[in-house]
Amino acid sequence: MRPHRGDDVDRRVDRLPVELRDDVAGLKARLLGLPRLADYDRFAPLQAVPGTIAWDDARELVLESFSDFSPTAGDVVGRFFERSWI
Repeated sequence: MRPHRGDDVDRRVDRLPVELRDDVAGLKARLLGLPRLADYDRFAPLQAVPGTIAWDDARELVLESFSDFSPTAGDVVGRFFERSWI
């Protein structure tokens, strides 16, 4: 299986001197409109994503995805939605 394309970019960025890595992270944070780049933001796309997804459709997609992976995970995520933690 081919690794996530972001992994390739991440490995290349990791090989840069620390000053340049900080510059790359700072630039991406600014492009995303964030004060600071969190670890999970490293793979966020920079291009515009067309359209929107309705909340109910997104909720269903997330619940189905986690439930397909593991019924237990689906139950946990379901509780997150029920308790408005998402």
